[in-house]
Amino acid sequence: MPFNSQQQAAIDHGCRDGALLVSAAAGSGKTTVMAQRVKRLLADPDLGIQADRLFVSTFTRAAAAELRGRIASLLNQELDQARTAGDPRRVAWLQKQRIYLQRAAIGTTDSYCIRLVQQNFALLDIAPDFEIADALQLERIQQQAVTAVVDRALTDDPDFVRLASLYGRSREEGSVARLCLALHQYLQGLEDPMEALDRFDRDWQPGVHLSLTPWGRALACHALPGVEDALRGMDRLAGQLPDIQALQPMAGVICRDRELMVRVKELVDRCAGEEDQEAWEALAAPVKKDRWPTLKKEEKAAHGPAATLLK
Repeated sequence: MPFNSQQQAAIDHGCRDGALLVSAAAGSGKTTVMAQRVKRLLADPDLGIQADRLFVSTFTRAAAAELRGRIASLLNQELDQARTAGDPRRVAWLQKQRIYLQRAAIGTTDSYCIRLVQQNFALLDIAPDFEIADALQLERIQQQAVTAVVDRALTDDPDFVRLASLYGRSREEGSVARLCLALHQYLQGLEDPMEALDRFDRDWQPGVHLSLTPWGRALACHALPGVEDALRGMDRLAGQLPDIQALQPMAGVICRDRELMVRVKELVDRCAGEEDQEAWEALAAPVKKDRWPTLKKEEKAAHGPAATLLK
């Protein structure tokens, strides 16, 4: 098949020309280009690259089997051409490559890692008959490990005990264990987990106002949709005031609450967008002092239908 200029450039890219990144959409011919590139590297005896010295990684075992088959077919074609051309040196080289190809590391990354461990188990100080855990086994191992860590921390670490008290009344509830496991899984996706933990610790030092931390802005961003939803509900309720007689005695309270929620949204917007300590203090003041104003009990009792509607 004919290749476009970019595909041909990827095929012809030399081993000593530096790294090569190929980014292309599904169905654009990546596997074909890969097979052609590998064939070009293996078919030339002057390059001297043995097939079993390559590492070719794919996402699935099926893709690896297909790629290996394509490379073998291309080498067979090269071998037939070399025989037709009467080139004994090339024929001998390609015959060896077909044997080397059977041992080539063409597969998924995890299968290659397993192969490395199997070949070097003694250096790693593990049993040669090790097994790969499946999803259920991994989940059980994780749960056992996190339970052991939490139990030890609850016994030896007063700071951890205070943390656990924020997430559940007892360790049986598992809240703090789930928190630890979720944090571990999140950190495993970062380039440097320990550096990330140090950065989180710096951002949450005692005495640093919440407005000056990324946690404060994240909290405000998380709260904003709920505040906006509450404000929309109040707008709908205020719009019904002229039409619903049962709401008339509470019109003042409803309008006052709506004004308060407008102010809350303004403050949350400020907290989410910048380091605004004044906005945080204004937002927290009603919570620290008392509840926000609500209907009095006697008003609710006197206007049962209206209270039911508000619920």
